[in-house]
Amino acid sequence: MDWKYDVDINLVLENPLIMTYAKAYTAGINIVGAKAHRLAFLQSSGFMVPKGIVVTPQAFKENLGGNLDSQLYRDIEGFFVGCRHVIVRSSAADEDNACASYAGQYLSVICLNQANDIQKACEAVWESFSSETVKSYQESMSTSADSSRNMALLIQQLVPANSSGVCFTQDPLQMDKGRLVVINAVHGLGETLMREEDRADQYFYNASTDIISTAETGHQVYWRSVKAPERLCKLPNNLLGKSVLNDRQIREVAELGNSIRKLLGTDQDIEWAYGNDLLYLLQARPITAVCTNEKQSWTVWTRDNAADVIPDTVTPLTWSIVCGPVNSGFWSSLKGLGLPRVRDNYFEIFEGKVYLNQTAYKKIFSIERRPFFLAKTAIKYLLMMLKTPRAINLLIRSTNSIAINGESVLEQLRYELGQCMEVHIRTALLLELGFTVLRLIARRQCLTESNGLIDKLVTGLNEIASTAFSDALIKIADLVRKNEELCTSLQTAPHENVPYLLQQAGEAYSGVWADFMEKYGYVSLKEFELSIERWHEDPSYLGATLKRYLNQKEIIYVENKSYMNMVIRKQAELEIVKSVPRGLRLLTKYYIRHIQDCSIWRESMKQHIVKIMARMRSEILTYACQENVIPESDIFYYKLEELSIKKGTRNVVSAVPEDEILRRKADFERFCASKPWREIRISTKGQMLKVPNMTGHGHELRGLALSSGLYAGRARVVADPSQNINFEKGDVLVAPSTNPAWTPLFILAGAIVTDMGNYLSHGAIIARELGIPAVGNLYDATIRINDGQIVIVDGEKGIVMIETKTE
Repeated sequence: MDWKYDVDINLVLENPLIMTYAKAYTAGINIVGAKAHRLAFLQSSGFMVPKGIVVTPQAFKENLGGNLDSQLYRDIEGFFVGCRHVIVRSSAADEDNACASYAGQYLSVICLNQANDIQKACEAVWESFSSETVKSYQESMSTSADSSRNMALLIQQLVPANSSGVCFTQDPLQMDKGRLVVINAVHGLGETLMREEDRADQYFYNASTDIISTAETGHQVYWRSVKAPERLCKLPNNLLGKSVLNDRQIREVAELGNSIRKLLGTDQDIEWAYGNDLLYLLQARPITAVCTNEKQSWTVWTRDNAADVIPDTVTPLTWSIVCGPVNSGFWSSLKGLGLPRVRDNYFEIFEGKVYLNQTAYKKIFSIERRPFFLAKTAIKYLLMMLKTPRAINLLIRSTNSIAINGESVLEQLRYELGQCMEVHIRTALLLELGFTVLRLIARRQCLTESNGLIDKLVTGLNEIASTAFSDALIKIADLVRKNEELCTSLQTAPHENVPYLLQQAGEAYSGVWADFMEKYGYVSLKEFELSIERWHEDPSYLGATLKRYLNQKEIIYVENKSYMNMVIRKQAELEIVKSVPRGLRLLTKYYIRHIQDCSIWRESMKQHIVKIMARMRSEILTYACQENVIPESDIFYYKLEELSIKKGTRNVVSAVPEDEILRRKADFERFCASKPWREIRISTKGQMLKVPNMTGHGHELRGLALSSGLYAGRARVVADPSQNINFEKGDVLVAPSTNPAWTPLFILAGAIVTDMGNYLSHGAIIARELGIPAVGNLYDATIRINDGQIVIVDGEKGIVMIETKTE
């Protein structure tokens, strides 16, 4: 594709809310903002500017009033025919001037050239322009707020950038030291420049002598490539440590900057990009005076890790109970390893969904690793490892022995929840460190398919708690198959009637069902959420799962599967141990057993947490419903601290107004219907920016490799396992995320694909236990994959290929 600007600048679009560059320049800076107006002028002066348009401030006002016609987004899509990606940027009347740049205050969003994605991107940028955000920034800059309600949008074709960066036509820190051009550059798209973890290349060019006086190669680990601009990916090995620009390109960028400086008459801060070896101008603005206090720090909150544990929207009561134990458990685990504490919370709730403090997390794990510190951490790690089994046994015994003591039972359960959460998080950290050590051993010994080999070490452990109830259900199905009449009766009965028919079929069937419910009746489809009924309250999902097992064309033999997986695991253990020198074999065996134990402990502890939450639900409902003090439908919209128990009774009383509870209910329903943000950024001034998730394109999806193996099969997109879905043995499970209640589907699945989920998520652990491929952290797999399509899941590379045909 020719990326040169090839649109008639005199073209007049029919939509009055859209302007070409020519019209934007004519409209003036007060209408379209300095960013769009300056870029339009530079494009008319012959500079290479990406194809683009300007959306007028009137669209912003109509959007605020709820009167904006969706035809706008279809017209924008039509303007960029043949273009895969566009970038939506702000062009407010008060940004990009010499006194205040507003850099990073308003959002920029990369999205597909599709009307729905363009709409989401525009709305996200408009939302970033809240009056409180602008007011806070303007107060810090001592500027006027008169124009704070005027924002245009600059929408451009995304340059397929091999490299991007910024160019200061004068060193902003040495404005009086002669003309020294400063260039910062990164591989791929320029968004990586904002990351503290990736240090850009920095070049100094002396314009008067035409000499590159200093060239410093940075340290870039991640990038945004043009093939997947909507997400951060690992920088390819062939680019690691490689200089972004050569001498010719450095001079070209410097010349571009000096030409613009001469034309505009002031020193400039310029954004540029190389696409197909063509140099594009993306933005130019005056260098903001260094004396301003514009610089702010931002805290970034993401769904990474948090979505693995609590993927769904949570009610106020649930979060008021879980919040403290989750944060304190994380801190206690870090303290046990000798890692530093960050004052902020590690987990917080936004719009009903849980987010991780990514800024704090990276500060903790990016500290300097001095030899003394490493030795100290290693000793603490070993001590924590030795203490964990005893801690788990004590917790299980103490929690099971909690008696109902009226007013104190909730406090006791919450205390036990905190203790269990700490051990659960501790085992997760131990597991991550253990996997890291073994992967290092496998790579240093040059073992082939090292990732797959490590995955096999945790295959078929047969002690993972969340697979136990699936195996138990399969055994019940095998028992029912022997009774043809009962089997037929169950297959045709409604889901909710299956337990009743088993109880009426005789002691052999009623006994095994009663035993199953006694062991696993505490589980629910949303494990932590208190408002969801447990299996012993509503067993219809179990009935549907049992029928699904009975309807399979082939019988699932648990014993055969377990034996085969055990053989795979033992072979992997032997291969790794034999590969290392004799002196290290004992230590290697220890680490192998370590990650196996941690895999078991993590899931066992999580099941115990779910059991505590089930009991907490039971106790709360007992308090709330006695004498109808608070209706059951309302109790989950209170916070725990708002509930108190009258002395001498078990009745709950609260002074929360009824209209506040109604508001919380309405918020919860709205949050359930909304999609989570990819990131939420909050500045020290209280400003908030919300970065939306954008769907990708094409037939290849790239995510995280969670469990190795290669598998092709029919995709079944499942948003909720309680749905009446036609899921058969060998299908590929495609889900937003998973928890233990999904495990009955895992037993049938040939592979697992999830929107969310990292290497230590529940889906990853169970996939490795079962020995099936899994890919996670794909963001939009449930949108891009259609139910029934054939997909190829590569669990070694973290790739999912979508075939065009369906079954």
